[in-house]
Amino acid sequence: MARTCRESLSAGRAPAGTVLRVMALLALAIGAWVYLVARPPGTTMLLPPHWHLGGHLQGLAGALPWAASGWLPSLLHPWAFGLMSAACLPRGRSQPAACLAWGAVNVVFELGQHPALAAPLAQALHHLAWPGADALSRYFLQGSFDTADLLAVAAGTLAACSCVAIVSRARERPHA
Repeated sequence: MARTCRESLSAGRAPAGTVLRVMALLALAIGAWVYLVARPPGTTMLLPPHWHLGGHLQGLAGALPWAASGWLPSLLHPWAFGLMSAACLPRGRSQPAACLAWGAVNVVFELGQHPALAAPLAQALHHLAWPGADALSRYFLQGSFDTADLLAVAAGTLAACSCVAIVSRARERPHA
């Protein structure tokens, strides 16, 4: 039997959706931090170049080679967006399906950066009368395909599915 938010909170537990949202926001915050510190200014589509802190925190960015390697955002993106989407859905098969869908989206975007696919995709997008087509073309052409990113996407997708399952099971157990 599903509890209401108020019942869950009065029983000492946060609602499952809240737990998933908090985990997603934490993953997004870590990913944003990596982009702000370890990526060069102007290389991130949604962050203005003057927001980047890499120049000010160069020593810190250099001390985190795992962040600068580039695979961490590929892990965090499907994890965070999978959790956020699952939090908006009723418990059941739709939650892990949302995580898998975000993993698939990330795989498609990574494959779109492959040298054999980037130019043809950009050319095809050039003919579309869609406002985001130019930005997406630039993403494919200026991005770099990396199999480590594909592995990170798989790990992030698995992590999201695992978190959904763990939170769901924890909510089913009686609270002492």
